[in-house]
Amino acid sequence: MHLSPETYNRAETSALMRLPNRAIEAFQPAHFNAVGYPTRIREPTEMAKYAEIMHEGETAHHLSVLGGLTMAEWTSVAAITRDVWSLTSELGCPTVPQASLLRAVYVLRLIQKMYGLVPRPRVFEIGPGTGYLGALLAIFNYPFTAMDITQGFYLYQYTSWGRVAPKGITELAAEETFCPQRFADPSGGRPIHLPWWNFATLHPGDVPAYDLVICNRALCEMHPTALDFSLRIARSLLSGNGCQPKAFLFDGWGADIVSKPIHVVRAFLRAGFAPVFLDRTCTTGVFIPWRLGEPFSRDCHSTALFEIQYATEHHALTTIRHVFDNSVPNAVAQSLQNQGWSSEVLPVGESRIEELWDTLLGSVEHRTHDERFWDDARLPAFVLESLPEARNVYLFGAGAFGRNICRTLRQLRRPPKGFVDNDASKWGTLLDGLRIHNPSNIPTGALVLITTAYWREIRSQLLAMGLAEGGDFFVFPDVLA
Repeated sequence: MHLSPETYNRAETSALMRLPNRAIEAFQPAHFNAVGYPTRIREPTEMAKYAEIMHEGETAHHLSVLGGLTMAEWTSVAAITRDVWSLTSELGCPTVPQASLLRAVYVLRLIQKMYGLVPRPRVFEIGPGTGYLGALLAIFNYPFTAMDITQGFYLYQYTSWGRVAPKGITELAAEETFCPQRFADPSGGRPIHLPWWNFATLHPGDVPAYDLVICNRALCEMHPTALDFSLRIARSLLSGNGCQPKAFLFDGWGADIVSKPIHVVRAFLRAGFAPVFLDRTCTTGVFIPWRLGEPFSRDCHSTALFEIQYATEHHALTTIRHVFDNSVPNAVAQSLQNQGWSSEVLPVGESRIEELWDTLLGSVEHRTHDERFWDDARLPAFVLESLPEARNVYLFGAGAFGRNICRTLRQLRRPPKGFVDNDASKWGTLLDGLRIHNPSNIPTGALVLITTAYWREIRSQLLAMGLAEGGDFFVFPDVLA
């Protein structure tokens, strides 16, 4: 069965005639609709626009967090990259998956730390987005099912998984009748693809047993009713017996226009989940299902609800941190406490990954079309007007943000002279053809643009060096936030 935009739309229209209005209201891409982000395609060629999005400007950060790839990861990443390049080239918009694929590798590592390598848990993902975690799970032979409400993403997932998954894909969107048994027995290497209208008809207690539910960067973006519904279904998916730990993993809350993280935590607690892990950045977390009579319900649950009941948005993250820190220790959480990756088992470094991108793109310019648009739209004109021709420009921060600003300035025919960075290991090396300097060697009369998330510390450093803000240096994150 071939799932075209027309086939998907007909199946969705047929389902809309049967679904209650409140279900239709709930299962909309609430955040995307609120900001006007396009979610639907008319022609298959438009799928290429969904191959590398939602992680703009994060490639260097994800590379840094990973610290390199294992040989197994590299083999899979290279295969997915080449398949996506081939697919998007056929669609007329050649694209290399970068940040979104790298972050999927990070989530795969979290799963492996939680469960080990064998036996593999049964995974259900809500909102796969670009679908690269699903592609990796298929290659690594995990039993896997996914549901998405966004037509454009769903069609891209179907097409890309059909190429990457070793055993193909089980697509349920065009089936006229549906029962939960259709995704009761996922097999490794063959993802099951579940449309939102089938997911919306599920009833707690009538769903198959899974070990791990995942939802990355989407929890805050859901309609509140869809969030409550999804968490109750997730609770049922994780209620079955088995030797594997049961957990709900999320990597990123999602944009907080529709809901705030504090609302998501409250929904988890209402649905019968206990928080057991939150990373140091407060973005990656794990909840586990709990039952009445278990330690969490007696010692922590009422306290957690009390904390959230009186939390204000001003100190919501502090409250969330407090709730997690006071939760009951759990084997899943303990496996995630150390998130470092040993360099001894990561032989594939950043240069080899970028070499693959260079080869496919035929250029060292790796930015996506969306990133180029963002850079052009967000570069403040008044800063450009403050770059006198007689002064050499240096970018303080030799990272992803600095590289983007460097490329944009070059396009605007105001190329910088070099980078500056506090990392001594970078001094004397080249980045995009420019020398990286020790801050103490900033030439007299240079104009410095701070292009790093550590701009507060750098601003204090430059002021202590006797440089004047607004004259000798500018803070880019200040005006780009």
